[in-house]
Order: sequence, then structure tokens, then C-alpha cells
Amino acid sequence: ESEQWRLRLQSKVELSSIWDIAINNLLRQPGRFLSNRSLFETLVREGLLYIIFDGFDELCLHPQFSEHPSDVLNQFIEDLAGNEFGSNARILLTTRENYWNSLKDTLPLNQIDAFRLLGFSNEQRQEYFKIRIEDAGKRDNARILASQIGVALYPSIPREAQNADRLSGTPFVLDLVSQAVETEDPISFNPYPSAPLDNILPSICRRENKRQTLDI
Repeated sequence: ESEQWRLRLQSKVELSSIWDIAINNLLRQPGRFLSNRSLFETLVREGLLYIIFDGFDELCLHPQFSEHPSDVLNQFIEDLAGNEFGSNARILLTTRENYWNSLKDTLPLNQIDAFRLLGFSNEQRQEYFKIRIEDAGKRDNARILASQIGVALYPSIPREAQNADRLSGTPFVLDLVSQAVETEDPISFNPYPSAPLDNILPSICRRENKRQTLDI
């Protein structure tokens, strides 16, 4: 996960260090894997260890990471996936679509499958709430809230089956809606921790609002 390595990038970091960080977080006794790179590569090639690499674009854009993204991906294919027939390696990368489009022309696309993650369809959204929220009344409230979010944010986008471009189909938003209806006090629900400037910013805004009305 990107949270595991993001705080470690205080100085120049090689890709091998990223693997060591991941192994340390995965295993209680990682010594054999850290000292034996061929063992790690063999487990990946044999399909005994699958790699899910979160935030690939965040790593490549970090100022302390000097390797080019196309070199990194080619290294994945050569060292981990292997070029031999019948490799069982599975390496899944997540990255923002704009970043992927900016570099895909430099990549061996014949060895890569690209998937675009769409938002939930209306049916998938209802199924999510059915599994996530036990109370039927709260489930109805969640569906209403999600619909209101979609209508309010995207009034000009025509309705479509998958709602691919609607924020109301994003799992993160559906999770926030679920938290809101399940909390005891939905009115004061705030999914984000308070920021140190919480009390200062409203005061600045009120002052600026007042200043704009003065006849000067």
C-alpha cells in the first residue's frame, strides 16, 4: 500500500527498497526474503505471491524516486513476471488515468492488460448498500442520499446505466454515505478529522465577507 512506503521516501529510494518495505509489512519474520531476492522473484513467478502495487504514479512522481516509470514496468516484467512461457505471475498496479495515458506509449503494451475502473451502476450501488447496511430504513436513506448527490453534482449529465462519470457511483462516496446514515448524529457527521486551522478559517472568511461590504 502507498501508505507503507510514502513516509519512507525521505532520501533516494531504489525499487528493491520498496519490496523490502512491503515484505516487512507482510511477514512476521521476513529475514529470508530480504536476503534472498531470487526466492522472492520465484514465489511471484510461481503464483504463490501476488503483487498489488498501490499508487504507482505517486511513487514515480515522488522527487526522491529517480527511476523512469517505463524502466520500472519493464523491470517488473523481466525480473518478476519473467519472459518464459507459462509464468503464473500476477502484478496489479493502480494509477490515475491521466498519468497512465501520458506514459503508455513508452510501455510494452503487448505484455500489459489495462483496466479502467468505472463507478458503480445503480444496481451495483443498491447491492452495496444491501450488503453494507443491515437496517432497511437506513438503507433507504442511503439510496436517497446517493441519488441526491448525483443529481446535485451532475445536473447536466444525462442518466446512463453505469453512471461511469458520476461521483455518486464512487465507492469512496458510497462509504461516506453509509457512515453518515449509520452514525447516531447524522447532522454533525464529519468523516474528516479536525484540522488545526478549523477555527481560524471561518473567522477569516467572515472578516473578508464583511470587508467586501464596506463602502470604501
